[in-house]
Amino acid sequence: MNEFRGMLSNFDIDGIWLDYHHSHASWERAEPAMPDTCFCERCVDQFARETKTELPDLTTPDLAELLLSEYKETWVQWRCDLFTDWVREFRSILDETRPAALLGTYHCPWTDSDYDGALRES
Repeated sequence: MNEFRGMLSNFDIDGIWLDYHHSHASWERAEPAMPDTCFCERCVDQFARETKTELPDLTTPDLAELLLSEYKETWVQWRCDLFTDWVREFRSILDETRPAALLGTYHCPWTDSDYDGALRES
């Protein structure tokens, strides 16, 4: 975010586009690759803290399985909220630094029903 703020301060920019702000996926293929990520300690700890979810002490593969089953709705919503919050933060920085500039986004063109709801869940 500091780099974003610096770029807006140092260059005469009329607008900026956020390029594919989403979780990891290779969706520009005939059969998209959409792995469920990230289950690192930092992300799992942040999820537990921010959602007030008590998680058992499990290995990473077992935690991933638990998050994608018993806690799937909470996990997916938390991940979606992360991306939404990033956009809000970019917008706020743009409004503070260069309020007349436009903010745009490129994103996946799927509908909610494509690939079993992958737009939201992958």
